[in-house]
Amino acid sequence: MNEVTKAILEVSKLYRRRYGMTPRRMNRGLCEQFAEDVLELVKEVDDVSIEDNASEWFNHCWLEYKDRYYDAEAPYGVDEVADLPIFLRNRSILEAQDSWILK
Repeated sequence: MNEVTKAILEVSKLYRRRYGMTPRRMNRGLCEQFAEDVLELVKEVDDVSIEDNASEWFNHCWLEYKDRYYDAEAPYGVDEVADLPIFLRNRSILEAQDSWILK
């Protein structure tokens, strides 16, 4: 298990305990804060970054590390950003905006 996964699991546990939130709920409105909290725990790890899709219809922040994509619902990462669960659930919105995520 890499350091990013460990940090995501730790922050998820904290959010669950403190706010009673599931990872899916964390991704709806707190994704940026969640990513920043994770990044704070892994600040000594090289090449971890916070990314976002910067859309006027649908915004989401995630972490990128060693060519994998992570968020509260994908603590072990996915190979393609479009495979993050939040994007899979909202594919029709991304298609309507012709989002780069699907390319």
